[in-house]
Amino acid sequence: MGRSTADDSTTKKLAVCIGITYKDTKYSLDGPYVDTLWYKNLLVDDLGFKPSDVRVLSDADDKTIFPSRENILENLRWLFESASEGDQLVLTYAGHGSQVEDLNGDENDGFDECLVPADCWARDEPNIILDDELGAMLSIIHPGAYLTCFFDCCHSGTMLELVHCIDPNAGNLQDKVEKRPDRKKIDRKEDGFAANKPSADQSNTGSSTKSLIEESTTELLDRIRMPHEELVPGRARSVPTEQLKAQSCKTKEAKVRPPSVCKSPQSLKAKVFKFGACTDDQTAMEFVMKGEAHGAMSICVKRAFEKVGFDVTYRALFMEIHRQQQRLKKKVPKMDQAVHMTFSPAADPQTDMFLNGEIPSNTVDGEDMCASRACECVLL
Repeated sequence: MGRSTADDSTTKKLAVCIGITYKDTKYSLDGPYVDTLWYKNLLVDDLGFKPSDVRVLSDADDKTIFPSRENILENLRWLFESASEGDQLVLTYAGHGSQVEDLNGDENDGFDECLVPADCWARDEPNIILDDELGAMLSIIHPGAYLTCFFDCCHSGTMLELVHCIDPNAGNLQDKVEKRPDRKKIDRKEDGFAANKPSADQSNTGSSTKSLIEESTTELLDRIRMPHEELVPGRARSVPTEQLKAQSCKTKEAKVRPPSVCKSPQSLKAKVFKFGACTDDQTAMEFVMKGEAHGAMSICVKRAFEKVGFDVTYRALFMEIHRQQQRLKKKVPKMDQAVHMTFSPAADPQTDMFLNGEIPSNTVDGEDMCASRACECVLL
């Protein structure tokens, strides 16, 4: 599909961009607000979104909406309910992700994934947002609308509970997978992080260094840069499971959720594409580039657009993000993180164009801006 100009299209373009820094807490992050501003500017400057149609939620700027659980859900409802036939919706999230005990038995590994709002610890019971809730909310999207999501956080592989996936981490590069691979219940250390074995790439190196997913947040923060490493990770975008209490569809918060179920229906008609920073049992890292912290996935998304442009299928975009992440991993072999893509039954990443091809005609094509420059990432 060729490009259409923003002026010629009657398509609405709406977005919610969330960046949570958790300032003044022991889980503070530096990169989410920077990533969120980048996504907002990308949407407005390059992809034809009106500034008034892009809502920013962040705890780093008093001029934006505070990203409490209530405000996040309210703005997601605005985003999903506002769509009509052919409209383009975008959701970006940069912040902490975590896992809690699965109480309704729908998770093979025994854990629900969740987002961590800025007011998570404001009450005795943490104000988390379960992947079940997010999946259920998809049912209110118009059947003819498109939703594109970027989750740069830990444990984001199945954050929307979508049933189709492309998962290079599992050696799966197919375009349609009827069921996600079964996830066995994983062992966990006392700090709540998964204690997985090193990946195949790490095993081949013969390195005895623990994978990032085995390390606690404190260990990650205290990591010392090795002189021979050009790029090393900073902080993990994860809150240990022990810091959160499980919620279920039957809690008193059920009133803010769509009725009946906490599960994305198989009959979902909207085309939904979700890019996740990692699989459910992995942590997502931050790096520093030109003095600013960024999530590893957001760096790769930026470089992928620079390489292939915007007039591209979702599969081609995802594979370029994957390639860019592999380039990062060559600089930091210990990085245990692999981008993951899930999508709804109505979507086909092989043929569906990014934003349905609704790209302003004055947007430049991608070019390989990374190949000729040295990586400027340094330790956070």
